[in-house]
Amino acid sequence: MRNATLALFAFCPISALKKDRLLVIWDDEGKESLTRIILDRRPDWIDEWIEYDLDREFSIIKFPMLRRWIKAGVCEKPTTDAYYEMFAAYMMYYGEPPRPPLSRQLLDEPELLEDVWGLFRVENIAFNTNSWLTPHDDEDYESWTDALVKLSESGHLDRQRLLDASLEGLPLDLKQNQLSGFHKLHKHLKPSAAERDRRQDEYLMLLAHKVGHVCRFGLDMLGQIEKDGSLDASAFLGEVQAVFFQDGKGNAVAALKLIRRILGRQPDKREDALRAVVEALQHSNPDVQERAIEILEAQGESLGDGLRRDIAQFSGFAAASLKARLSGLAGEEDPAAGAADAAEPPAPADVESALGKLSAQENKALRIGEILAGETFQYLPISNDVMDQAILPTVAPLDPVESVDELIALVSHAVEIVYSPDIVERIIDGVSRLCHERSGDFREKSAPLLHRLEEGGSESSKGLRAYGGVQLALADLLLSWLTSDWYQSPTNEYSEADDCFEAVVAHLRAITRRVAQGEPSPLLSTPSHGGGWIDPSI
Repeated sequence: MRNATLALFAFCPISALKKDRLLVIWDDEGKESLTRIILDRRPDWIDEWIEYDLDREFSIIKFPMLRRWIKAGVCEKPTTDAYYEMFAAYMMYYGEPPRPPLSRQLLDEPELLEDVWGLFRVENIAFNTNSWLTPHDDEDYESWTDALVKLSESGHLDRQRLLDASLEGLPLDLKQNQLSGFHKLHKHLKPSAAERDRRQDEYLMLLAHKVGHVCRFGLDMLGQIEKDGSLDASAFLGEVQAVFFQDGKGNAVAALKLIRRILGRQPDKREDALRAVVEALQHSNPDVQERAIEILEAQGESLGDGLRRDIAQFSGFAAASLKARLSGLAGEEDPAAGAADAAEPPAPADVESALGKLSAQENKALRIGEILAGETFQYLPISNDVMDQAILPTVAPLDPVESVDELIALVSHAVEIVYSPDIVERIIDGVSRLCHERSGDFREKSAPLLHRLEEGGSESSKGLRAYGGVQLALADLLLSWLTSDWYQSPTNEYSEADDCFEAVVAHLRAITRRVAQGEPSPLLSTPSHGGGWIDPSI
């Protein structure tokens, strides 16, 4: 079988080699024979066949064989991902016969140094952190990280390019342990304060990374920059909110610690810092919520009305044990406490314990039941002036979006998480009223948001996603606003023609057509209060 395969390489055209009949396990003699046949024959189809073979599940080509062909000028160096996978695995192999340390191998063939950069953009095992890749009985063994740091220190590899490459690989869709290897290499290079400062934007981008340890790396580097005294606090406080959309407790706690440090050292950033802390109230872990509440409580009476309204909006996320403290921060009376005080006579201990676990609505219902049972009805006179009546006294008012900058920030936040339908109502109203305001830097400010929406929106079910129906119509509205082009996506499998939200979709489509033409207008359907309520006086 081996000899028949060698004969194919010696005499036949490439079509004969692409029939998937070359399943050969080569011994050393077979590998040497195939290498020499190609060197002697120098077929004009060799580059095409190499690319074909490297992309197969079981490749015939071995790295030493390919190197000899490249050096002899028989073929070009491949550009496929498989080449770099082979390069990474072969160079780090440590078996029999033993080979020199990895850095020495690269210096012996310096043209291979340029191939190092391909390791940061394709799936390979060069930076994997698995323990089985590291032998424990060879003192001169070098991992890829060891070798690259050594070559950087000796000036054979560009240090700045290594720092950049280790960061550029982190946003790629690669295995988690390879990503771990990237940021471990970055730390092994021990970037200076100036080198960290120059890469602050790249670290900030990592705060939204879906892999927890990559996000934590970004937080750690930004923490060092903050200690250096050069952190762009405004940029950090704008990006750190993405950490609170993730489930991990450790990263959220670390983010809050860094925010607390900023509060202590930069009083002028207090408002932005506290708004970021408020975002942590939506985190799923009660410990994170409590740490956020502690920071807010430390501000005492200095919390403004705007922050208190924001705090009230997150009350639905809070653990039951924290709701009373959250109500206090929002400037609200704890309804559960009021109902408990009104109960006469005091309940026995076991009943009192049960009452304490009731929600505010359950307590209210219980009190109404007591009143009805005791027939203690109390009638209140209605004023002759209907405008004197508080129609929606228990519902928080919704503030309209006042500027394009505020609208861009609101939509950018909603792409990641929509914690209330009221947010979507404010967005639709804001786009409808402000669609004609397009200052000179509008496109620059909105470019990241446009890119995110064009990619399909959030990967999370909590954010804006252009699936179908209302979501698809809303995405078209936002894209039309950002580009001034009319978007009208066709119905897909997620939105049938008889969808019960067809009226809402038609409403959004009508707004979209007008927005694309830059014609602003207020909307009579915009709620004035949370929950979709519209005050009749408004």
